[in-house]
Amino acid sequence: MLPRGGPPPISHPGDTPQCCTATSASCGGNVLINVGPTKDGVIVPIFEERLRQMGQWLAINGEGIFGTKPWTFQNETLNGEIWYTSKPAASVKRGVNQEAASLKDVYAILLKWPEDMTQPLILGDPVPTDATEVSLLGYDGPVFPWIHHVGSGLEISLPIIPASAMPCQWAWVLKLTNIFN
Repeated sequence: MLPRGGPPPISHPGDTPQCCTATSASCGGNVLINVGPTKDGVIVPIFEERLRQMGQWLAINGEGIFGTKPWTFQNETLNGEIWYTSKPAASVKRGVNQEAASLKDVYAILLKWPEDMTQPLILGDPVPTDATEVSLLGYDGPVFPWIHHVGSGLEISLPIIPASAMPCQWAWVLKLTNIFN
């Protein structure tokens, strides 16, 4: 129930509808957004704004939400601000062989953009293949360079992207293609 006077303020990045959607999808759930009109038939402007923002976010990042399933790992073990969803790899023809059939496209949903851009983003859970590519949904730049992390996982070099070139303001989605696990 909302307190009188309108919706609660968003005090933490994880409180946004986008972040709630990301965490729910990574756990196999869904989100019910219950926004109804007032007794006068009007949608409160703050709710209208949040619905529009959610629509804009899904237009960019919906690939990492719609039609996905929970991945082997729901949440990054090295960084709790990253959640995962997955689909069968789009670049692999089914029936080729057992190894190829198990490849997945994994979506790493970053609830918080890394602050220190001089350090690589380390994802400890994905097991990349030679065909793995890392890209940011909605970003027109080149794929991001990465190297194998010690043991398993990836070290991703995120470019410095000006705020005006960022595809969205909340919950950025990295697409990791052809992941083995």
